[in-house]
Amino acid sequence: GHQVVPLLYPGNLSITLAARNVQQGAAVYVDGRRVDANVTVSATSAGISLTTLPVKGWHLLQLQNPAGLFSNEYLVRVDTDAKSGDLNLRDALLRGDDRLALNLLQHGAPINNPGDEGSTAVHSAAFFGREEPLAYMLSHGADLKKRNGGGQLPVDVVGGPLDDVLYGFYTAIGRATGVEFKRDVLEAGRKRNAERLRK
Repeated sequence: GHQVVPLLYPGNLSITLAARNVQQGAAVYVDGRRVDANVTVSATSAGISLTTLPVKGWHLLQLQNPAGLFSNEYLVRVDTDAKSGDLNLRDALLRGDDRLALNLLQHGAPINNPGDEGSTAVHSAAFFGREEPLAYMLSHGADLKKRNGGGQLPVDVVGGPLDDVLYGFYTAIGRATGVEFKRDVLEAGRKRNAERLRK
């Protein structure tokens, strides 16, 4: 189902996740690497307190029981403070809620502010194949010369083919958030967004 993406920031290194069958002594993994954390469990949830804040951006978190079984992946977000101005817009773009994304854009949500790893909302709309929000941004001052932390322009995040490795990344995000990325729909949206960005 729909997961609200937990937000971690300096001074807030704790989250509670809906989780069943997590055992006392469970280990925490962030992006596939074990991290220092304290885990408290109940029948339906797991409280996680990290010792160190991961770098700013999106991360996949998993729990591993002492017997070895892993939980599903949970998407978490790390930012510099609790007031991540464009978090709602990025969440709408991730989930494919074009109506909410357009409403936020029409009410002044930032288009060109760098967020995760330097990406802007333009990068996010292009990457997730969100055509209407991207078209709106392009007609309302989208900066196509802004590079993300990886040095990519918005066109670069959709410039290549949707191969199995990249689609695997989308499906991992989907598992963690409850968002379904249909490969044909995603491929078509990415292709049309690439064409828009090349104009």
